[in-house]
Amino acid sequence: MVGTLLWMAPEVIDPSETGGYDFKADVWSLGITCIELAYGSAPYADSRPTQAMRNILSNKPPSLDDPNPTSPTTITPKKFSSTFKEFVIRCLKQDPKQRAEAGHLLNHNFFKDLAPKEQMKEILTDGIPPQAERFKIEEETKKESRAKILAASGIKDRIASNRNLSSPGGSSSSSGTGIGKEGGEGM
Repeated sequence: MVGTLLWMAPEVIDPSETGGYDFKADVWSLGITCIELAYGSAPYADSRPTQAMRNILSNKPPSLDDPNPTSPTTITPKKFSSTFKEFVIRCLKQDPKQRAEAGHLLNHNFFKDLAPKEQMKEILTDGIPPQAERFKIEEETKKESRAKILAASGIKDRIASNRNLSSPGGSSSSSGTGIGKEGGEGM
């Protein structure tokens, strides 16, 4: 068994009856991803792994109306279109033979009712900087993080001090760090 547990189809967890992984398992994962996107976490995310496996195998499939069927904390269902609800239900059939195939899902009204491609692109990318700018921001953030780590550990000061010791005119006795001195302070 390989994969991320909370997104695993029942037949992947227990292949004895239905044969294990195939493309219908990916359809199940799509349905779980829809619930995760709608609610912010996958069904059974608050369960221990073994309990999550039992829940996936023995409980009714999660849905947008009941995303966490066994959770002690009640989640107030959000308002979703009947088209979206029906799409998720078709993805999350317990029996893979009854689960929709990807080709059929692509023709589902959930996709047909979407705004035109250019409008969707605009909606989804609104406020997101261009990739080059995002990369630059990420690199700057990494540099700042490294500098903070170095400053916190004092490594930067010790490196600078060590350079002073080894530079011409630098005195090995002028530094109190003890780096590079035999038998000196700090050793």
